[in-house]
Amino acid sequence: MISLRNDQKLKLTQIAIRTGRSTAAVIRALRSPLNTERKPLKKPARPYTQAEDGKIIRLREQDGLTYAQIAARMQERSAQGVQHRGATRKVNDSLSYTKDELGELIRLRKDGRSSFAQIVELFPGRNAMALNEKHFRLTKGRK
Repeated sequence: MISLRNDQKLKLTQIAIRTGRSTAAVIRALRSPLNTERKPLKKPARPYTQAEDGKIIRLREQDGLTYAQIAARMQERSAQGVQHRGATRKVNDSLSYTKDELGELIRLRKDGRSSFAQIVELFPGRNAMALNEKHFRLTKGRK
């Protein structure tokens, strides 16, 4: 079955017809850990370090290099990986709530005297709708 796939480059349905098995059985056999000719699984990528993040930022913003040029300067990093990291590194961690903020939000709403319009003044960078949704998720709708 493996030689049909590797040597003759047959499609899975053609292998199933020749071997008298279902396509699903052929797929299971090819993916089986007992299959000695199976290609090794791809190892997970090494996480980016702060130094690499800094280098991507500096080369992109200050030097104006493309992601492909940056990847060429960085070992073990592909242009696609560098581009993805360059795009996702801009996510602001300040969007997540701290434990203190969550406790304060719950406490203010438990008092019942403060509306979300009033509470929003105590949470810079947040809006009333976001606070309302967060409070609802924390309390599961309980008052």
